[in-house]
Amino acid sequence: MQRGKLNGESTAKRGVPLFNPVSPNDLLATRFEFLDLPLDLQCTNHAARPTNMLQSGKPISELF
Repeated sequence: MQRGKLNGESTAKRGVPLFNPVSPNDLLATRFEFLDLPLDLQCTNHAARPTNMLQSGKPISELF
C-alpha cells in the first residue's frame, strides 16, 4: 500500500467529494484487502448466527 497518497478531489470548501466518494465501509474493505482477509469474512453473533463482518464496501484500488 502506498503511504501518503492523496485520493480524489473535493469542492472548494472541502464539503463534498467531486467524484468517487469513499465510505467508511470502503476504508474497512481496504484494510481487509491489505491484511489479506476475505471480504466475506463472518463471525458469530449473540444469537449464534453467522454475520458478515463487512456489510458493504469495496477496496480503494488507487491505494495499491
